[in-house]
Amino acid sequence: MPSHTSVDTSSVRRVVTKRVVTLAVTGLLALTSCVDGPATPPDMDVAAPGPVFEFAPVFSLTGPNGAAAQSLAQAGALDEAFNRVNRFRAIVRRVSNNDVVVDVVMDVTPGADQYDFTFDVSAAPNETFTVTLTAFEGETELFESAAITVTATPVAAAGDGSGGGGTTSTPVTLAYSGPGVTATSVEVSPTQLVLAPARSGTLTGTVLASDGTTFSNVPLGWETGADAVATVVDGTVAGVADGLTQVTVTTPTGLQARAWVYVVAGELAYVSGGSLQVRGAGGGDATTRGGDASAPAWSPDGGQLYHVSGGSVQAVDGAALVEGSSPSVSPDGTKFAVERSGRVFFANIDGTNATAGPSGSEPVWDDASSVLVSGGSIQRVRADDTGRSSVADGAASAPARSSSGTIAYVRDGGLHVVGRSGDALLTGVTGRPSWSTNGSWLVVAAGDALMVVPVSGDAPGAALPGLDGATDPAFKPSGSLASSPEVRVTGFDPAEPSPGEPVRVLGSGFDWIIPLNNTVVWPTRDGTTETSDVTSVTETSLTTMMPRTVGAG
Repeated sequence: MPSHTSVDTSSVRRVVTKRVVTLAVTGLLALTSCVDGPATPPDMDVAAPGPVFEFAPVFSLTGPNGAAAQSLAQAGALDEAFNRVNRFRAIVRRVSNNDVVVDVVMDVTPGADQYDFTFDVSAAPNETFTVTLTAFEGETELFESAAITVTATPVAAAGDGSGGGGTTSTPVTLAYSGPGVTATSVEVSPTQLVLAPARSGTLTGTVLASDGTTFSNVPLGWETGADAVATVVDGTVAGVADGLTQVTVTTPTGLQARAWVYVVAGELAYVSGGSLQVRGAGGGDATTRGGDASAPAWSPDGGQLYHVSGGSVQAVDGAALVEGSSPSVSPDGTKFAVERSGRVFFANIDGTNATAGPSGSEPVWDDASSVLVSGGSIQRVRADDTGRSSVADGAASAPARSSSGTIAYVRDGGLHVVGRSGDALLTGVTGRPSWSTNGSWLVVAAGDALMVVPVSGDAPGAALPGLDGATDPAFKPSGSLASSPEVRVTGFDPAEPSPGEPVRVLGSGFDWIIPLNNTVVWPTRDGTTETSDVTSVTETSLTTMMPRTVGAG
């Protein structure tokens, strides 16, 4: 049995699957085939021993008319077609008079490693024959070969060249001739597929004629642009890791269609039917975390989830914490920024000491001392209402900050990213976007869906599966809380304060955002301590009254 042979197809840059067939001629003609196909039919008679003549055509699978496969997916479609073959028709003609000496149909087992055919033909040494093969699935033709010219060469026995010229290898094409050979297009559905890692979905290919009618039972090849993101087998796509890729479906004739595959990692909070839900962004079972909810907000480490209910911010398992809307948690997890009637208010994470801050709406912490706000444009402003600067002009709203500091926003219903030129990433947007942890995706409400949008702009936005009518998306962060500043006292003004008189305590680490959080503890003359309230505070000083019980200096 000859070994399988590989022939490179340069346009594909891979070896298209080869089928090796050996035809042996004795006082009878014996056809022996070695392919990814069937075993010897039990009812076939093997040629009787005697003088043997042999040749070995080497077959390759191609598209119609011998056109080489132009892609891995087309090669896969041709393989898929051949693996369906369960019958062969062989026609052998004597060249001298064009008489048909063999016309036989043979049943085979699809998917076996090899098959052997033998049939009787009288042959003289050096007599010439032509052989054609046609492959079928049932009554459906799949492949056909051109006529193969066979010259009987004397050998001692089949496969043994000691008595003559030996086996001659002849390249022969098995050209696809099956369903869809006259098709003009192929479509894939859906054209966008959103998955989570380790989850799967199905794509379907439909092969069409020029008049729009469909072909059935067409073998299809599937390939993915990035196996590290998603794999595909027979249209079933499995998510591997976070990323964006395309899956291509190809017919045996080389027609192609493509679908975008979005593999989105991470958890997402959102509101559906008034309830706060959490599930995998790319799909999965949802967990209800609260009712009558809106505007979910995570702590920066993802450890706590808050939302608005009844006009106040609350934890998912607790009572109301602070009045306001659009909550955002500070980088160190100790404070809220919320909106009240067009002004930012700050409060401790337990809701205490609510303090008015700068004007603006939809606050988002930018760093430990500044927030992003909207109100005709997106501005960055310090918590004490100083240092206001423009981030995005032109009726921009709904700011969202990535973990790396990139800012997204909405303008005239379009989703934009600061520093990215060109058209909006998505139109028809309602509400604030949310960044994925790795900064590759934005999720935002648009129409009746939550849409995931590649920040790269390489593909259009796609609806998250199973979230029709959902709003208020919030990706769960996976970072850590920033460290709170350490309080350091470096001196006083005046340098030697007097009991009962105002004094400025100099240093760093003071909570200048919420002054009520600062208390000065003084040692008294009798060895105890006494506290004093703070009347004003900056980043480098706070003003208080030195208690009378404290010794001067």
